[in-house]
Amino acid sequence: MFSLSTKTTLTAQEQEKGLKWVLRDGVASQAMLTLTGGAFLVAYALKLGASNAQIGFLAAIPTLSNIFQLLSIRLVERYTNRRKTIVYSLLVGRFAFFIMAVIPFLNVGYPVVLLITAAALLQSLAAISAGCWSSWMRDLIPSDQTGTFFSKRMRVSQAVGVGLSLLIALALDYIKAFYPEQEVASYALLFLLGGLVGYAGIFFLAQTPEPQASIAHIRFKDMLKLPFQHRPFRNLIWYNGLWNFSTNLAAPFFTVYLLQRLNYSVSIVIVLTVISQITTIVSLRLWGKYADQYSFKVILGICAPLYLFGVLGWTFTTLPQKHLFTFPLLILLHLLMGFASGGTGLAASGIGLKLAPKEQSVVYLSVISMTNAVTAGVAPIIGGLLADFFVSQELSLVLSWKGTTRNTVIQALNLQALDFFFVFAFFFGLLALYRLGFIQEEGDVEEKVLLQEIRYELQKEMKNLSTITGARAMIKLPATLFQSLSSRYAEHKTRREKSS
Repeated sequence: MFSLSTKTTLTAQEQEKGLKWVLRDGVASQAMLTLTGGAFLVAYALKLGASNAQIGFLAAIPTLSNIFQLLSIRLVERYTNRRKTIVYSLLVGRFAFFIMAVIPFLNVGYPVVLLITAAALLQSLAAISAGCWSSWMRDLIPSDQTGTFFSKRMRVSQAVGVGLSLLIALALDYIKAFYPEQEVASYALLFLLGGLVGYAGIFFLAQTPEPQASIAHIRFKDMLKLPFQHRPFRNLIWYNGLWNFSTNLAAPFFTVYLLQRLNYSVSIVIVLTVISQITTIVSLRLWGKYADQYSFKVILGICAPLYLFGVLGWTFTTLPQKHLFTFPLLILLHLLMGFASGGTGLAASGIGLKLAPKEQSVVYLSVISMTNAVTAGVAPIIGGLLADFFVSQELSLVLSWKGTTRNTVIQALNLQALDFFFVFAFFFGLLALYRLGFIQEEGDVEEKVLLQEIRYELQKEMKNLSTITGARAMIKLPATLFQSLSSRYAEHKTRREKSS
């Protein structure tokens, strides 16, 4: 048995044990999200008859629900037990997965509405736990290990997600080909399994020790003003708000674009996602190392522009229809965005933990999540409502060369439907980068210093690409990445056994 009570201080052994449970929770959470989110959630909603607007609302729920983090501030201030708040809220909230699983068998008139309602219940209670969890991790993880630990947690979790998503995609395509009448039921089974894995994650969190929270008792109204009066944190709020708006304007529709505009199967969508995830896993070791050595801000300054150019690159996958370079370009874009998202994801979570004062960490981290909720939640709703309007719109740029013998016409640019959202996301992302320059973080250095370090690391990793063997490895990129991860794990295991 375990207790949900807090401790005044944690021993080094208890702290190390706690980090192991947090790592296990990360794996369970990633498995849960893989089973019930992303491409599978969108595909499930489309099978139930969801429109573009409903897809937008479904994508907006996780961020809009963060407004409920206000309750986490109240609960922590009153009970000073973050773990108990998290466990109880997740026990109730994750029951929504079982509701989602039975929707196809209920014979209700509005199955998508029920799906959105269940998702809202799930995410609202998850938001209450999120603010408490961030504050808890702020006190549990040593400040000089934040980048390293979170990069490891993300690497391990995403590695599990990669393998699981591939297996699920292959299974779904098999069912679609040979048992099409069971396709919707197979999606329902994913949500049932996701709920069971989610409850396993709650068990892991319940066993993680919690140091007693340092709560500064201030009036609730005055408490909410503190993050906006703190200049470095206020600038972070500006950046995060604009960045989340830009990314959520486009990201929810990537899967829709692949399934409907390019007419790819779920397996192709998952393969592209896996390519991005593997690249993220490989890059996280690099970003985690430099996050602790330099700063999270400089990592954002490098990764955010790369991600934006990846989003803009989606507009060239059709000119105006699929072309010879569509799939190779998609692979390149997923590699680029996977490499960049590893840094942006790690830095976005780490910089908030670093800038938030310890005594009011719940307040600061909850406020930034709520402001992100307003901006990131509005973006897919706007996109979903305007998607049907832009379906009939087209912007084309043609280059024409007239000669004496023949005329040559080159399609330089063609924007249709969702292409417009990729362009809008790019320009809003540029505004976020402008606000990033105002953030002040301890350990901040010029980006060119870190770029030199990264270039050196990449040269070591990619030096064999100039050979025939290296060229073959580049062609077989997914297999090469898997082999690289396996060999590094084996080397790490051997060193650990020798040291013990």
